[in-house]
Amino acid sequence: MDFGWASRLVHYMLCFQLNIKKKYELWSLVGADPVRFSLIEFEQLTGLNCEYIEHLENPRCEVTNEMASFWERIGVSVDAGLSSEQIIRALKRCQEWSRDDRMRLGYLAIFSGFIEGRKYSSATRASLARLVMDLERFENYPWGRVAFKVLMDSLRAKDFTKSYTVDGFIQVLQVWIYHALPELGANYGNPLPNRPSPPLLAFKGGKGRKCFKDAISRQHMDAYINVLRLRQQNNPNHFRSERICFLDHLFSRMLRDKYGEFKSSEPDHNGLGRRLPGGSWDLYAGIVPTFCASNKTWGVDIDEIYAPVNFQNDHWIAIWISIPKRHIVVWDSIVKHISKAELDEIMEPFLTMVPYLLVECASTDEERIKYSLEQFTYERPTVGLPQCIAGDCGVYALKYMECSWVHSVSCCLL
Repeated sequence: MDFGWASRLVHYMLCFQLNIKKKYELWSLVGADPVRFSLIEFEQLTGLNCEYIEHLENPRCEVTNEMASFWERIGVSVDAGLSSEQIIRALKRCQEWSRDDRMRLGYLAIFSGFIEGRKYSSATRASLARLVMDLERFENYPWGRVAFKVLMDSLRAKDFTKSYTVDGFIQVLQVWIYHALPELGANYGNPLPNRPSPPLLAFKGGKGRKCFKDAISRQHMDAYINVLRLRQQNNPNHFRSERICFLDHLFSRMLRDKYGEFKSSEPDHNGLGRRLPGGSWDLYAGIVPTFCASNKTWGVDIDEIYAPVNFQNDHWIAIWISIPKRHIVVWDSIVKHISKAELDEIMEPFLTMVPYLLVECASTDEERIKYSLEQFTYERPTVGLPQCIAGDCGVYALKYMECSWVHSVSCCLL
């Protein structure tokens, strides 16, 4: 398979498993909601036959002279299973074999390499490998169910805090992650055009520890913000005001990514009519983020906005936007990481587009005249703000915001 295996990505998902009772289901919490991996997802992703049959892993298969001869040709006793190493050696000298025997050898390579997926020198189970002598039976066997069971049995036996290897068709887990986290799949999974079927074939995969770590980091940030959104919805009295909203990293990324188009578009005589990013009105009206949507309008029901902002995929800061004060506070746990000039560039989209949205998206003239298109101001406090070491900036950004949401902004400076 021309597929970029990303062990670090799969490891992240496995480390965030939930403790469940069902033996053959895996649930992982990375992002807003837990995602499931079961036989249903395995079948959908691979397109393999996953039907139930009795004696799945120990089918009846008579040892015949033809079978003994074929095993001897490979160089293995008929009572033993075959390893990938032995199959590869046989593939180098099978040119003169019959068509059926070459097909059998090819099927065994798939069985050894993906269905059982054991170590290079480890033998497969002879009881299943022998099915290859009846090509039609082999082709119609529920190998998907076998492969899924091998994979799940192997995963259940692992300690993910130590070095480990996994038997089975482990690549399916990587594609499952791409489907469970579509943004990650689109950005890092190298999706193929026209979405080939089955979904297992729709991605080329990709390596790169840093990019996957960044993508997972964004999922974690948004997941925690969703927890706080839920907390505010269920217990609004725990927060210092009901006129605040919490946005995920997509808000800040959207404004920064689309600022160039906004800035280059021509306004009308009132300074309006510029090109806004898609979904801007939904943000303004509190329709998105959809998880625990506030349905509160900026400037009408909302006075303060909190959001995380990512800098160059390696540093998180938090922003607190005050609409009445027309001012933004930036909380940065490693002040030296972003220069003043860099921060000015980061903040320009927010300083310009937030006041613009308040005017452009207002539903009445009465609401519109309350605001102007003049830029907001911003500051980055440095005195008394707890600082962190590299790697903890995301946690600090979230805690800065949480302190302010629950108490007051001065709490963050203690």
